[in-house]
Amino acid sequence: MWAIVEVPVSMKDRIKTAELLGKSYGMFTDKKEINASLDIDVGVGDWDAED
Repeated sequence: MWAIVEVPVSMKDRIKTAELLGKSYGMFTDKKEINASLDIDVGVGDWDAED
């Protein structure tokens, strides 16, 4: 039969656990919104087609 044993956890361990959980869920990533316009010029011209 199994027994449940409670182990005291230090504040340092709690903080580290919260940090690792936050990193794994991506809670601390900075998101930046960039608004920009970009003109794309596609040139189509005459060329010699090789058969």
